[in-house]
Amino acid sequence: MGKPNPLLVILTAIWRLGIAICAFSGWWLYGHDPAELPFLTQSGNLLVSIVYLGLAVYYPVASLATGKEPGSGKLRGAMTLLMIVVGCTYVGVMGGDIGEPKDLLTHVVTPWLVFLDWCFVGRSQNRTRWWHPFLWIIVPGVWLIGYSITGGYRWVRGSSPLYGFADPRDGDYGAILIGLVFATIAGGYLLYGIGKLKGVLSRAVRGESAPTRGPQPGPRPYPGQQPPPGRPPYGQQPPHQQPPFHPQAPQYQPQSQYQPHSQYPAQPQPYPPQQYPPQPQPQFPPQPAPPPYPPQQSPHPQQPPNQPAPYPQQGHPTQPPPPPQRW
Repeated sequence: MGKPNPLLVILTAIWRLGIAICAFSGWWLYGHDPAELPFLTQSGNLLVSIVYLGLAVYYPVASLATGKEPGSGKLRGAMTLLMIVVGCTYVGVMGGDIGEPKDLLTHVVTPWLVFLDWCFVGRSQNRTRWWHPFLWIIVPGVWLIGYSITGGYRWVRGSSPLYGFADPRDGDYGAILIGLVFATIAGGYLLYGIGKLKGVLSRAVRGESAPTRGPQPGPRPYPGQQPPPGRPPYGQQPPHQQPPFHPQAPQYQPQSQYQPHSQYPAQPQPYPPQQYPPQPQPQFPPQPAPPPYPPQQSPHPQQPPNQPAPYPQQGHPTQPPPPPQRW
């Protein structure tokens, strides 16, 4: 994304300042009474005037200082969805009258200006994600929870709810509540689809391709280390190149046995192998076997059995053991 044009930045700020003035004027004409803020019309228009006044001031400062558009898609999407709920409920469900300037500003003009801002102004809505609509329904969802708990904010009108078609004390209020929730989510995904479509059309007009993930950086070299000759710089992958195919190149064919190539004949051996006659083995006469060793005779003559030895032997007592003593 290139740097924003300063002229377009100034025009965008003026446009959003006009939206803020229009929303604030409608709230002021309704009486600007803080006690009537529970009405979604008054509270929604006052909130839109504050948000777009902040965008009108912050957008040019951030764009000219950083050179890129600030990410305000979530905030703008929430305000656009809120104004769609306000306008569609008053005109489509309640059949309200828009003859007076306050009704025309708060229920028709401001919602249309906010919707056009989302469709054609800026680029932050191009980067929306599928889960952003669930963030955008927080503002109308909080208001709806308070409306259900308090019985329709009855203290504003005394005894009746703010909106007669949705009375929390009626039996069919559950079906009305479910319908409002699903309609709000559907409006959020409608804005999501418009943002994605705008991004595709913007890239087609500028001739840009869809953003893709770039190549992963390689390992960091040591400070001052240079790549070897013929290699790309560190962090870049060399393009894959296949070797050229030659149409007359011989095809490889596996062979079961080795065969010498006809182009390279076998070379004759310079010296023929020498043949040696067998040598006779020397014959030795047989040697006589050595005589066996004579039997060794014991130095002690054999004694008759059960006779003590003539002299004491090592390991045998010379006297018989003394008889055991009796105590």
